[in-house]
Amino acid sequence: MIRSLVVLFVVLFVVASISTPAFAQCGFNDMQFSVTPANPTVGQPITITGTNTSSGCIWNQSDSCLIDFVKKFDCNGATVLSPACLQVITPINPGFSTAFTWDQLDDNGVQVPAGAYVFDISLTNFNGQSLSHCIAFSIGGGSCPPASNYGSASVGTGGIAPTLTTAGGLPQIGNVSFALQIANGLGGADSLTFVGLTPTTVNAPWGTLLVDLTPPFLQLPLPLGGGAGVPGAGGLTLPAPLPNDGTLVGISVYLQTMIADGGSTGGISHSPGLTFTFCQ
Repeated sequence: MIRSLVVLFVVLFVVASISTPAFAQCGFNDMQFSVTPANPTVGQPITITGTNTSSGCIWNQSDSCLIDFVKKFDCNGATVLSPACLQVITPINPGFSTAFTWDQLDDNGVQVPAGAYVFDISLTNFNGQSLSHCIAFSIGGGSCPPASNYGSASVGTGGIAPTLTTAGGLPQIGNVSFALQIANGLGGADSLTFVGLTPTTVNAPWGTLLVDLTPPFLQLPLPLGGGAGVPGAGGLTLPAPLPNDGTLVGISVYLQTMIADGGSTGGISHSPGLTFTFCQ
């Protein structure tokens, strides 16, 4: 187990060391998504809800549906569904939500099998910037559940709480599209992401540590993108291609991001915890 985790940590460390942080000024800073039910069974309708958390209008420039496609595995996967929607530009006002419900039927009206899928979403914000989202979920017994958050975040400058999520599909071994996403931090700030094997709850003057730092664990020091000092503008996407190593299956990891922020309690804002379990 430890050998396999070392392999993963080395992959993450190398990617973090050679990659220039890529941060879209939009993305999860502008929209928050939820998928219900959390572990749908085969044939059970699935609803994705998107909420505009920005200060301006967000637009679906092509049609009235929230999603563009349902795809297998990740947003580079095969298209399962291209929904038929009204061809109108649809605004999502600040604080408002819109939803799409899928009956699990493909473009031919056939029930899809159990497995990993994503909702592929493309929107435009009030500055004309593109927002691309790939929201992963699993059908059938939760055999490969998506990553989930636990614990609470602490707010930074402007009262904005950082987020830590994943992108690029589910945590399946061999998934080269898998990535970590930090958002809603202080623009241009230094960050430190912990990766460990066990969760914890340790209260501190700056908030709560949610990752047990008993070895083996990994620290990823990464500068955030975004306008320097701008509240909520800081973030990055860190590619984390998963090795095709069967010994990882069933192992859970726990992550949390700390951000240097003079406007937060104790000078550090932090994300909630993030956990996922490697699957086949």
